[in-house]
Amino acid sequence: MEEKQKSMKKKVLFVLPDYCHGGTNKSMENLLHFLNKQKYEINIYVLYADGGHYYRGVYRPYALRKSLLYYFAHDNWLTRKVMGGLMKLSKKMNFNWLYRYEVNRLQRKYHFDTIVAYQEATSTIFVSMLNDKDINRVAWVHCDYKDHIKQAGIVAEHALYACFDHIVCVSKTALGSFLSVMPELSDKCTYIYNLVNVQQLNEMTIDGKVHVPYSSDQFNIVSIGRFEAVKQFQKIPSIMNQLVNNMHCNVSWYIIGDGDKQLIERTKAEVSKYQLDDSVVFLGAKDNPYPYIANANLLACLSTSESWSYVIAESKALGTPVLVNDFQVACEVVDSNNGWICGLKDIPRLIKTMLNERKKEYLFVYNRMKENNKEENSKPRMDEIEMVLS
Repeated sequence: MEEKQKSMKKKVLFVLPDYCHGGTNKSMENLLHFLNKQKYEINIYVLYADGGHYYRGVYRPYALRKSLLYYFAHDNWLTRKVMGGLMKLSKKMNFNWLYRYEVNRLQRKYHFDTIVAYQEATSTIFVSMLNDKDINRVAWVHCDYKDHIKQAGIVAEHALYACFDHIVCVSKTALGSFLSVMPELSDKCTYIYNLVNVQQLNEMTIDGKVHVPYSSDQFNIVSIGRFEAVKQFQKIPSIMNQLVNNMHCNVSWYIIGDGDKQLIERTKAEVSKYQLDDSVVFLGAKDNPYPYIANANLLACLSTSESWSYVIAESKALGTPVLVNDFQVACEVVDSNNGWICGLKDIPRLIKTMLNERKKEYLFVYNRMKENNKEENSKPRMDEIEMVLS
């Protein structure tokens, strides 16, 4: 009976780029929580071995083993180093031949009903190599696609996405950006906001192993994400110089995340230049950043572009007000009940007013967020998710 029930489940494979912390893997972790395990047999395949132990643990019950050929030609450090050198010499050298072999091997072995490329770029290329045209193929776009192709220096991948049956973007803004590049694929496209597991967030905020170094007599700001140019963490030292040295505000700013090591070192050098080593604190990547969010006075997102921000949604769910740079999707995720949208150059002035003449307004938002934090439950659109997986 159990074997028969198992055979009736839809077999779904999610393809992810790596195990690193970030919005895509958090989105996958939350989706795993909400998916009906009685309806779907869920499998996960991770292209690169990169990343920490946290997501290895999350995906372990679902992860498929790689072929020896894939491992030795891709994940083995020596062959990957050689291949990386060859790819720099010629852009024609890539892993597409290996992706084609591996995705078709997986399909022959497991007979999936649906395969999901759960991020743009490599995951999407991998799934597009599938020879079986009858299988349901889904592409999940977690970026501002127009900005993505500009930043990556690539041409729009019309032929790549044309072979998919469904294309899911993570916000209205992300959908609009994608369709501005590929309007001919509009009949395949929809948007579904990422899911937020509020119960898990609240449980993780009371982790006794996490020490939050905030001072109660300071205004504590936190920013979270990978160190990359688009996140603009490198702007924090100059903003803090205005706040601490020029405006004499009693503020500390904590940065959680890793990434571009050169960018991190340049940002740290700027902090030292302004003599802000006690005010700007680099905490590195954290498996559990939620106690830091829940206990902060403000979460700041300085990004130039986001398709949909997980950290903003999580901050709202935990009752912490947000301050967001004025990028395109900001109005979808922030309003006057939970935070502020503000151009980068005006951020120091706005934070100062929060602490001084407009303190009442800040306290109103702060108290409202703490009282109503359970409202942010993401209202999972599981019917739409099930439609694209079927």
